[in-house]
Amino acid sequence: GMASFYDVSISDSSYCTYMSGDSYTFVNSRFVNCGQTRFTLYTLNGTFLSTLIANMGSDLYLYRVHDSIFHNLLMVNSGSWKIFHNTSTNLIFSNVAVNTAIDLYDGDNWKFTNALLLGSDTTCNYTGPGTNYGLQSGTCLNQGISDATHYAGLNFNNSFYGKVGSDSLNPFDLSAPVDFAQISATNFLELFDKALAFESLFRTWGRDASAWHDSSSRAPCSTNGQLCSVYDWRLKKTDMVLRNTSHDGINQNSAFVAGTPCPPAVDGNRALTNSHAISTSTFLLNSVEILEDDIGDEDGLCESNEDCLYSPNFGPYQGEGDYFSNGTCIFQNGTVSNVSMYAYPINGI
Repeated sequence: GMASFYDVSISDSSYCTYMSGDSYTFVNSRFVNCGQTRFTLYTLNGTFLSTLIANMGSDLYLYRVHDSIFHNLLMVNSGSWKIFHNTSTNLIFSNVAVNTAIDLYDGDNWKFTNALLLGSDTTCNYTGPGTNYGLQSGTCLNQGISDATHYAGLNFNNSFYGKVGSDSLNPFDLSAPVDFAQISATNFLELFDKALAFESLFRTWGRDASAWHDSSSRAPCSTNGQLCSVYDWRLKKTDMVLRNTSHDGINQNSAFVAGTPCPPAVDGNRALTNSHAISTSTFLLNSVEILEDDIGDEDGLCESNEDCLYSPNFGPYQGEGDYFSNGTCIFQNGTVSNVSMYAYPINGI
């Protein structure tokens, strides 16, 4: 089926999401500067691929979520990450980078796998009677069925471009913070669209702070009198932590060169299977399906016989430029086969 949510950017609301549902896919999502991002009450059979959670006032809250996969989840500068309730079962967390507290309660069959990047401020706390709850309280070490490779004490502060001082598409003077009252005054739809116009889809309004990673930048900029700035959530080309490390979480991925074998990060056996009750699909970890090309099932997951885009980075930003003219590498078949693999020619700004 069609990807439910593809290339979504939500910011500056009490909730970036507050939803439940069955069998949907989020691909390349950006949830920033909200009070909370919540999936709740019987959210099941979901696949979340390449997600950024940043500058939440409180947390990413998974409540009664089950039978779902989160691959390439990047969570920074937020209150905490909470997974609650004994019906939150059968969850896979693969290639996760987080620098917030992880608060787990009463879980069963939570598996952390592939790379787990932990910031220097990350703590793990587990309470409740569950089993196979993924990470040990206190140490964050693997517990139960988890087999993640851990890299601790990392610093993500220099990974993102951060606050911008100008944007040619935006009507506001961004060389200084903008009072939300000015933004909210553009209440005619056409003008409001212009207030949200940016040179990159990875730019959003947020609370003004000296840097994106300051605690004062958390939560929405949504009240008259609050000072807002624009932040760019693309990775810096100088970053070595989140950029180009999707294969093993720590080393730079092999180069993508058209006409030569694809990087090991997108080998046909670097795949996950979501065994949902209604259907089973096997998809590449570090790639997304190219949509609206009349090839494949258009669900955003890179499966056999599809045209796909390489994901070298943690989070939703995977580069920019003309990927089609950049050409394809020679795909190495495995559990996923016959993929035409493209990549953005530019990775980082």
